Amino acid sequence: MEMRLLLLVGLLCACGDGANTQYIPIGTRCASNGDCGTSPYECAMAPQYPGGYCQKTCASGQDCPTDSVCVLTILGMKCRRSCVSDTDPQKGCRASEGYVCKSEQNVLVCDIP
Repeated sequence: MEMRLLLLVGLLCACGDGANTQYIPIGTRCASNGDCGTSPYECAMAPQYPGGYCQKTCASGQDCPTDSVCVLTILGMKCRRSCVSDTDPQKGCRASEGYVCKSEQNVLVCDIP
């Protein structure tokens, strides 16, 4: 009986998400790293990032998920949400929370001013 219990516990532990699993899009509001996904996804938090900002460490654009790009930020190389304007409903930023669509390394991204 004890062996069955240990086997069951082992199987349940193995069912968790592995590394590099995204839960919500880059640039989404968050309160903790676990909201964004598993490592290397993380939540950049206040005071610099009002409401939190889901991001991922990157070395190039190929490291970033769809609708995001790799740029140098105040926190190092991070994936940032790509945008076309501050308020565009499809490709905009969280303007009401202080985020702007700005040019970083010749691409438009949502970030703090």
